[in-house]
Amino acid sequence: MSGGTIMKFGENIQLQRENHNMSQQELADILGVTRQSVSKWENDTSLPSFKNVLAIGALYDVSLDELIRGDERLVEKFEDRSAGHYTPVEIILFALIVASVVVFILRNFDAKLANWPYLVNMAFYTIQLIAFITVLIMAPWRRINELLRQNKWFFFVVLVWVLLVFTPDMVDFFRGFLDGFFGSVKQY
Repeated sequence: MSGGTIMKFGENIQLQRENHNMSQQELADILGVTRQSVSKWENDTSLPSFKNVLAIGALYDVSLDELIRGDERLVEKFEDRSAGHYTPVEIILFALIVASVVVFILRNFDAKLANWPYLVNMAFYTIQLIAFITVLIMAPWRRINELLRQNKWFFFVVLVWVLLVFTPDMVDFFRGFLDGFFGSVKQY
């Protein structure tokens, strides 16, 4: 950024890429994106993710401030994301998790609710399963792994919590399995 001119992000990454004698394809391969994505960034028709902006800065040894200075769209994109705006999928996931926790608490602490009709129980189990699968898909596994490695006590707290929550269900499952297995063996 010589001469005091402020470049847009696309111009800036194109300049950095060319200064490092890289093609769009080489940059795309390093970032794990398509060449078309890099082209769109350079033409200012789309914006990269924050992760890719950081990776570009690290690759070219350029500060984040230098990379995005002057490109208000990019600054606004990152400010919007950090201001607590959630995607519809994140909102639905949060609602499913809250519903799962509420149903779990109600079913385990109120005997009347434990005898709900079969279809109602299946609906709640389905909601819990969808929430669980969504968490597995969307979880930031790298950050979770780092957290567990850095904080051993946190790992043990999570482990104890999982065991406390799932032990009754696991015991019921194995009892039911064994009762069914041995019940069928006795018949023969």
